[in-house]
Amino acid sequence: RMMPYGGPVLFPIVLTTLGLCASLAEDGCDYARLRGAAVEMLTGSAAVPFVDCGMSAYRTPGFYPAENSWRVVYSQECQPYQYMGLLADGSWVAAEWLRFLSVVMGGTTSMFLWTSTCLTLRPNYWQAAGIGVALACVFQMCSFIWFYTKLCHTSTTDIENFEAGRESEGNATTERTSSCDLYFGSKCAIAACVLYAVASAIILFRKYPTPVPRFIVQDENEKIAIMNAPEAVNSTTTPTGRRRDPRRMRGRKKSPIRNLEVSSHSRQSWVASTPAGGGHDNNYRPAQINYSSKRPVTSVRPKELSGSNLSAVSFV
Repeated sequence: RMMPYGGPVLFPIVLTTLGLCASLAEDGCDYARLRGAAVEMLTGSAAVPFVDCGMSAYRTPGFYPAENSWRVVYSQECQPYQYMGLLADGSWVAAEWLRFLSVVMGGTTSMFLWTSTCLTLRPNYWQAAGIGVALACVFQMCSFIWFYTKLCHTSTTDIENFEAGRESEGNATTERTSSCDLYFGSKCAIAACVLYAVASAIILFRKYPTPVPRFIVQDENEKIAIMNAPEAVNSTTTPTGRRRDPRRMRGRKKSPIRNLEVSSHSRQSWVASTPAGGGHDNNYRPAQINYSSKRPVTSVRPKELSGSNLSAVSFV
């Protein structure tokens, strides 16, 4: 049974899925754009004006003399940080874990919500899914703590001074102090937060969608055919729904007609000894029928006795 809640339930599900896609859209080195003294510390050159950095790698732009500008080639591979142990402070590590939890909660809740397109969820399960989407939104918002990392606020260009926590006095000006601006990855994270927030608001504050019952119309003749089917007769369940006792079924005697095999000679002798005129003779005793269990049959076709004058058949 597809779509038990109807079409409107797809709106929060699609929003949650889009939020998950937005949180995974970055390539790992385009979360923010770094400017200032930290650029020289990463690249070793004071001529580079900016660096696109992420939580695990960064990408350096190239200078194009024809255009007299610095541009980033996005087909270029990201460069891992050489001093990751020194750069990753508490804010950096917390942002990585919060982003990871947001992806886990968003992905799990999205897959769970898609099951509502073919299954009926209880109201408490529906509310739990809304809480999961809200948690994904909160974790994604808290991951912006990465912008408070020391790399985005340092004024030194030497990695040793950065490790020791010493800031350069000559570079402690507004022009040389490092800064991190929003870029593609962080903007996608903002879009994911908005999509998660809208989806969770719809799920939590909207009335629980009542499932639409789907009745299957069954013809009366079809019911009779199902009841008279060999599978229904030979099953261990009675028509009233009560299960038969297998011990009683094994103790029943089978009808001898199932293992009856009438030979052609006995049938001809039977027909030949039948009195003419189709009447009944009280002193008449039909010939003995030979039967065996070599080839069991389930019934005797009426056309095998056609042409005879028997009005009734009895087995002795």
